[in-house]
Amino acid sequence: LRLRCIGAFRIFACNLLCLIFAFIHCLTLLFDAFCDN
Repeated sequence: LRLRCIGAFRIFACNLLCLIFAFIHCLTLLFDAFCDN
């Protein structure tokens, strides 16, 4: 049970990191677009 919990938490943390990186990537793209204008 404990191992399953750790596995689920690891998957959740990876997904969270992916979301955060995607969000930052979108923000930088937006800033680049604003800077070009």
